Amino acid sequence: MRVSSKYFNAKAINKELLLAALYNATSPVGVDGFIEAKNAPIVLNEYSAETILYKPNKPLPKIDTLYGRNIGVDFSRLDKIDVDFYDDGVGIYNTFDMVVRDLFFNGQVNSSTIKSIRKEAVFLNSQKVLLELTDCPNTLHQVKVLTSIYAQLRSVDVDTEELKKFLSITENFKASRDAKSKKEAISEAMALIERLSPV
Repeated sequence: MRVSSKYFNAKAINKELLLAALYNATSPVGVDGFIEAKNAPIVLNEYSAETILYKPNKPLPKIDTLYGRNIGVDFSRLDKIDVDFYDDGVGIYNTFDMVVRDLFFNGQVNSSTIKSIRKEAVFLNSQKVLLELTDCPNTLHQVKVLTSIYAQLRSVDVDTEELKKFLSITENFKASRDAKSKKEAISEAMALIERLSPV
């Protein structure tokens, strides 16, 4: 039940399902988030969420981020969740509400609605992080982010031929020896993602 336009009461919802659904409906955020997500699970099931939430002799945690994705929920206090942090991470207004409603009605942590939200989030956050990469002086970070974006695009069923194009752009970036060529490769990646974006 919505408490105000900003806070959400999720006490009635199973905590493992909530964490898994929130995780599954978003994507990594920022350079650090995409790097952290490089070897992270694309989809979280309720059993994995349970192992994250429940530790022997420890209270339920507050999870701000998980594998580079914004969560922003104190699982020991679900009566007043500030949803802005989560919605900002997804990049779509009112997502927290959409995820919880879908979970409530479908009981699935990776329903077609959640997959659709994640797809939008992947494209929005990939575009944002590529903008950040143009000012990032660390080539290794840039390569890790491009590799992570590729994994995220694969997870939302981007066409194989388009994935090959993105992979080729990444290889061109790795082979580039000067800043101008690297910026051109990043611009190419941005143009490709913008063309494929469903939003």
